[in-house]
Amino acid sequence: MKEAFRINSAIVALMVFILMSGCGSNEEDMNPDDINNSGFFLKAKVNGALVEFKQEELQLVNVGSAIPGVYEISISAGASLSDESGYSEAITLIVRDDSPIGVKTYDYLRPFTETGFGLKGFILGYLNASEGLGYVTDVDEEDSILQITELTNTRIKGKFSGIIYDIVSGNSKNITEGEFFLKVDNMN
Repeated sequence: MKEAFRINSAIVALMVFILMSGCGSNEEDMNPDDINNSGFFLKAKVNGALVEFKQEELQLVNVGSAIPGVYEISISAGASLSDESGYSEAITLIVRDDSPIGVKTYDYLRPFTETGFGLKGFILGYLNASEGLGYVTDVDEEDSILQITELTNTRIKGKFSGIIYDIVSGNSKNITEGEFFLKVDNMN
């Protein structure tokens, strides 16, 4: 009887050890895309399929003016390749304007007549590494829009949509229901 009790105790101890070490998880074991305690994200539907980027270290927001009379914002978020050598998928939002970037709606590209510096307006870009293609707003089309609904020194919130084109083939993708809430990395 004593020997059966020792065997049962050893089995129970072994099971507890296995359960404690095998069923637990830590952040290193989790998919990094699922770790998002900050609440920051960028998401959209690309041709109807939801893409969502929640990895804060792959999100970047810069707001500023490097050229007098030209104000810019660059927003980018994505997912990394499994070997972390680059992006597997990413969305980029860029605005260039003649007034400081703020809570406002920005739309299609047009000549920057005030400064003669290229184009002003909203540029929407999308990269999909599995396709080996990048898509961007067509300067001849007026079908992209970015609405910034909140902008502080520490965060930005807004919505976006548009039709983007592969510049080589001319194939297009429709980006709808775009939304973001991100940390501002640099504002000058």
